[in-house]
Amino acid sequence: MSNSKKTRFVRGPINGISEFKLGNGLKVLLVPDHSAAVVTTMVIYKVGSRNEGPGNTGSAHFFEHLMFKGSRRFHEGKGNNLDALLKQIGADYNAYTWNDETVYHEMVSSEYLELCLALEADRMRHLRVTREDRDSEMTVVRNEMEQGENHPSQVMSKKLWAAAFTQHPYHHDTIGSRTEVENVPLANMKAFYDLYYWPNNATLVVAGDFETDEALAKIEKHFGRLPRSPHKIPRVYTVEPVQEGENRFEIRRAGNLYCLSLGYHGPQATHPDYAALDLLCQVLGSSSSRSSRLYKRLVEGGIASSTYAYIRAMADPGLITLDIDLTPEASLADAETAVLDEIEKLKKEPLGTAELERIKKGHIKSFRLRMADTRSLAYQLAGAEAAADWLWLTNRERAIAAVTPEDVQRVANDYFGRENRTIGSFIPKTDEEVAAGNNAAEEPDSVAVKPKKAKKRRPADPDAVFKTLARFTGKKPLRTSISQRITSRTLANGLTVNVLTEKVGTGVVAVGAAVRAGNYFEPQSRQNLSDIVGDMLPMGSKGLDKAALADRLIELGLTSGLHVWVRPFVAQTSLQVMREDLGDALGLLETVLREPVFNQADLDTVKRQWIHRYREELAEPGSMAQNALGSALYAPTHQFYQKPVAEQIADLEAMTVADLKAFHDQQYTPGNTILNIVGDIEADAAIALI
Repeated sequence: MSNSKKTRFVRGPINGISEFKLGNGLKVLLVPDHSAAVVTTMVIYKVGSRNEGPGNTGSAHFFEHLMFKGSRRFHEGKGNNLDALLKQIGADYNAYTWNDETVYHEMVSSEYLELCLALEADRMRHLRVTREDRDSEMTVVRNEMEQGENHPSQVMSKKLWAAAFTQHPYHHDTIGSRTEVENVPLANMKAFYDLYYWPNNATLVVAGDFETDEALAKIEKHFGRLPRSPHKIPRVYTVEPVQEGENRFEIRRAGNLYCLSLGYHGPQATHPDYAALDLLCQVLGSSSSRSSRLYKRLVEGGIASSTYAYIRAMADPGLITLDIDLTPEASLADAETAVLDEIEKLKKEPLGTAELERIKKGHIKSFRLRMADTRSLAYQLAGAEAAADWLWLTNRERAIAAVTPEDVQRVANDYFGRENRTIGSFIPKTDEEVAAGNNAAEEPDSVAVKPKKAKKRRPADPDAVFKTLARFTGKKPLRTSISQRITSRTLANGLTVNVLTEKVGTGVVAVGAAVRAGNYFEPQSRQNLSDIVGDMLPMGSKGLDKAALADRLIELGLTSGLHVWVRPFVAQTSLQVMREDLGDALGLLETVLREPVFNQADLDTVKRQWIHRYREELAEPGSMAQNALGSALYAPTHQFYQKPVAEQIADLEAMTVADLKAFHDQQYTPGNTILNIVGDIEADAAIALI
């Protein structure tokens, strides 16, 4: 423990997490883990779109961009700006803005922990907010807005929340209003920064390879000197009034896909009903959970190409959302009727105990797996701190375990009422309407930014980055190289197995498989055949149909299912399980990769999903540009030549089950496969399970 009087120990360790509080109000969460020589730092500011109002919407997101432009000690003028420093050391860093929070994070080799602390502390109170940076980043943010306008799902989400919330600031999107982002005065932006960016409105998370006393000393050194805000941080006191009738909206614009969204007002994360609603959403499920009710009813029924039901953990009451992308053959009325019918079943018929227990078991295992990885845990802590506090996260397992079938039925009746919902439809315009320019809600013309004469500055010190790194670099941990710690075996059937023992004590093991079955190996007449095979593998295997396979995956904690990603040369899949489940997981992975059942009905479903994807690409300039580039770079006879989308659709429609079987038999062999096992298990024990 630190001996400093400036820092107070609060509680812990709980699930490996210890809480401290600096004298200036900064909350510090430390999660030491010496299994790998890396550390994640994360600063969570309790400011998001929830803290904005008319006139300054998008401010938190705008600052997400500006916070990378420079601070008092680290900026381009000195030659040691944040980007230059973090890129030089190979850091993985970024930021994100959400309704309740803005989060800045870095993952670095552990000797650079102090550098990250110095960078974050300096921009917490000493950000350089210049007009030049404001103008340059405004165009970046505006471009981000325009990209979002090309995605029906983003457009629908934005409109759904705007229609459902009439008074609470969840009404507006995190990216804000275009005209406000373009025209907000610099003085207003500085005032927003001075209102919210203070130690007593932030949480610092440090997770990974560090010693607690040393880390606390460095935190005090850099953050302890910052003052507490001279004012009370404004609280959000607006309460959304009870909705008194169904809301409906429709969006008509250029596009190729019909979409349906439903939003029901739901509780905040700390409400006792949140856990039951979270499980209810998993019962309804998504297109990645092939045993879920919406998948069976809508995707298998040919009504939807994808479905998703979810509830966000939020500081204030939010929405329970259901998103459906329709197939070309289905109507909006078909989709709405099917969704509402499944909801009515949940109201009238209690869940079977076995169904709920399976979902609860999978949810709890998934939670434990996420908590075992320090980087994943840091993200979980960020969300918990924004919505409630980190103890909410550590209590999740208990809350989920306590939910009963009666609880799920009760919340279905309490929240899924007609008067509590908003329903939105995305209706693509016809070519004739688009050609006629029938766009009633065109955005205003963009504000032009006048170029300014660059200020003369002294040349930056070319060695500034290296001098800065020298000041903040700690002692590099002495560790044996990973290659020396890997046990590699080639089995009699040609399968290559690599095992690395890591994260001892966590009880968690990760498995990855790579098969030489990428796009390079598919015939010219069947472009994307390798991708279709990859999508079909989790659709059922010998002795397990897709629903039974999905249930088995949920029981292992793989609540998002199993996915196969196809690259130019390989097809890859991965999973993470508890050590006691490794044998079952390997057996399941073997049957998925080696003994798939390709049937026509599932192939038809996958084809519909891919046609949906193609239609999205036709409406997305970036995707069309990528396709054109792939056509221009390679000759038509080259394996990486990209056919025009229309030809790819023709190839897809011509694909047969026989094509899939032939490709699978040729490529998915043990000799073409590498299996990697990393985690809390000895090599001999892992290999014995294969």
